[in-house]
Amino acid sequence: MSDSDTQGLRARCSQCVLPRSATTITFDDNGTCSLCNAAKAQSPTSGQPGCAAGDVEEHIQEIRKRGRGRRYDCVVGISGGRDSTYLLWLLVTKHHLRCLAAYYRTPFTPEVIDQNVRRLVTHLDVPLVEMDISQEYHLSIARRVVRLWLRHPHPAIANLACGVCKFVNREVYRIAQHEGVSSIIYGGTRFEVYQFGAVQSPRAVAAHGNTGLHTLGASTRKMFRVVARGIGALSRSRELWRYLSIGVKSAVLYMNPHTPWLRFRYPGIHTLEYFHHTEWMEEEAEKSLREVGWELPPGANMTWRADCSFGELKNRMFAMMTGITYVDAYFSNMMRAGVLTREEGLRRLATEGNPSPERLGDACRPLELDPVLFSDGNLDKAK
Repeated sequence: MSDSDTQGLRARCSQCVLPRSATTITFDDNGTCSLCNAAKAQSPTSGQPGCAAGDVEEHIQEIRKRGRGRRYDCVVGISGGRDSTYLLWLLVTKHHLRCLAAYYRTPFTPEVIDQNVRRLVTHLDVPLVEMDISQEYHLSIARRVVRLWLRHPHPAIANLACGVCKFVNREVYRIAQHEGVSSIIYGGTRFEVYQFGAVQSPRAVAAHGNTGLHTLGASTRKMFRVVARGIGALSRSRELWRYLSIGVKSAVLYMNPHTPWLRFRYPGIHTLEYFHHTEWMEEEAEKSLREVGWELPPGANMTWRADCSFGELKNRMFAMMTGITYVDAYFSNMMRAGVLTREEGLRRLATEGNPSPERLGDACRPLELDPVLFSDGNLDKAK
């Protein structure tokens, strides 16, 4: 092992790949991060958190039953990215469900990804409906909020920059209701549940446990945590008050598909987080991408989150605030779940974790911002 490799190992948690330079977590004398210690204390022998492996077929049977006499069995939200592509492929080719695909092309969706969507639904012979969300409004909010973040860096403000994307959760329900569909299936993975678990307290991670990921109580508790962070951000910036309306919608009403409001507003529509009920099969996922002719956008270093160039910018924003990137947190979650070894995570991080100047430029261009503003030490230049 080279000196640089040894230094890289020491610079990260001894159990996962969270960097020891992170400002929001602690490390013990063995170099293990507080998140790994909390997860180990909560369930030292468990497998994938929140996974009732093997029961997905029971849910599929219920969806078929609810779909009898209807035109479609389910609505599936797709972004053109890896996870939703793999999900739709599974539902059509393995489960033979009658799917309706719902799609929103954001201002940050690469042309290659949009082509992936069109190619996917044509290949699988699935009808496509596009969501009624204004790109102009989305871009306007993103421009103003990112500029605000440059003056007042705070996680709640960074998340608000893509708050309009949360409207997708509302639109999928609206489409299901309009089409008379009683089931919605989502393709998020368990490893994204704690996407910023790396910046949460160990107590919060331990309290979450391995069950009840989308119960009403769990969704309500998460909503209150997000609201608390938003209140903290409001106290730091008076300007943020002008975005209170979209903040309430994105952090309370439409934060995820399981909010109390959406459940109350659409009581006859059931949801399923598919990959929370079955094993994630990396090789099969890659096979599905090849079969439908999926292409990686220029500059993207990994298939995960390749569907949105803004993800590169947000990744950089959180790295500047906390020292932790999305990719750090994602791989670390997979390691705690036991589906990725630390050695493999470090190997993948060396390529997939690299920043992409091209993708950052793609995100900054519509925002009319210089990418150099998102380099370490450059926040003051925007003030």
